[in-house]
Amino acid sequence: MKPESEAYGTLNYNHPEVKGLVKEFYTGAVKAYRELPALYGYDIWNETRFESYDRHTLAVFQSFLKGKYGRIEALNNAWERTFSNFDTIDYPYWGWASVTPMADLYDFRRENIGYILREWKAYINEADKTHPVLADNIGSVLTDKSLFYTVTLTVSSGLTIIAFILTSREINGQSCMSAPPGMIMPVYAFSPW
Repeated sequence: MKPESEAYGTLNYNHPEVKGLVKEFYTGAVKAYRELPALYGYDIWNETRFESYDRHTLAVFQSFLKGKYGRIEALNNAWERTFSNFDTIDYPYWGWASVTPMADLYDFRRENIGYILREWKAYINEADKTHPVLADNIGSVLTDKSLFYTVTLTVSSGLTIIAFILTSREINGQSCMSAPPGMIMPVYAFSPW
């Protein structure tokens, strides 16, 4: 297990205080920009990767496992462990008895990106129900072990993840992002929120 200080990035998006700051930021940004004629929509997360090993994320992981397995006996059977309840589960380590714990951790990381994105989208929609909200890239499916899992199993349940190569240009004197012909490279596009 990595200590809290080694969490990926600089913020823990599952921390209650950070959640409040993110909501405050998005609400303020939307109120400041929603009336601009050049605004197409909101890109709420570029490079959608998040990895944390702190107690706040652990609680979300434990909840994820409870939702997946229902009963601790089912998890113990799959993981080949003997936990007394879901609250006693810690981050798994690689073990020869069962690879299921690590697979569940990687599935959780992807699913957690979805939890966070849905929460952030709700913050935006509280102040602006008109403009689309999206997140781009597929960084959430890449891990430090270079494993690749398709996002269709998790993220397609209600998120839009798109990756494009964009270039900056001006239209009628207003800066915007656009892609010249032949430069668009859609990686994944799922059902919109």
